[in-house]
Amino acid sequence: MIWVADREVLPSAHEMTEFLESWKCDETAIALCSLSLAKEFSRRRLWSEQDVTAIEVWINELEQVGYEFPAMSTSNLECAFMYSENTKGQNCRPVGIDFASSTHKSSVGSNLVTASEKIEAFRALDTWCSESGYG
Repeated sequence: MIWVADREVLPSAHEMTEFLESWKCDETAIALCSLSLAKEFSRRRLWSEQDVTAIEVWINELEQVGYEFPAMSTSNLECAFMYSENTKGQNCRPVGIDFASSTHKSSVGSNLVTASEKIEAFRALDTWCSESGYG
């Protein structure tokens, strides 16, 4: 299976988010909703047909090993989240930091520098979240 690099997903992330805010599943099972969503992403050219097939195969394999998907909620909960840079959800959200691969052969010295840079990046992020009052 080929996964799209994060950098290739980013341009469509905004479009995906906008679509997901209004998407409603008409299916009665989570597995069917997952497949329906994958097909809709493909129809909108956010995912490829290979991605849809991968989701379908994954669901089938889970069912074959006896996995039981949880029941869908029958409540009609609406997310009351409003966009605001002053809320925790907007400020201290999950972060991905892209570092060069440490699997390539390099000197011990350069590995120490890379490790030090990683630690400093996370320290800076922790400091920022703490100073924002949400850490």
